[in-house]
Amino acid sequence: VSNSLISGNSIRGLTAINSGAKLVASGNRVTDNGTGLYQGSSAVLQSTGDNAVTDNGAATSGTITSLANM
Repeated sequence: VSNSLISGNSIRGLTAINSGAKLVASGNRVTDNGTGLYQGSSAVLQSTGDNAVTDNGAATSGTITSLANM
């Protein structure tokens, strides 16, 4: 997911959950969600570090892996 607005979700914004799921987030605005970035179970959530994650109930949950922005 890149260059998107993820906003107004009562539970989670960007979510990777369940075995085999992988989400790569780059250049997004994630705001006004229950949790901004959510990684659950054995899924993978990678962030290039240039996501604006603001004004969520919690910024992150789980393990968010850094990925170099090329």
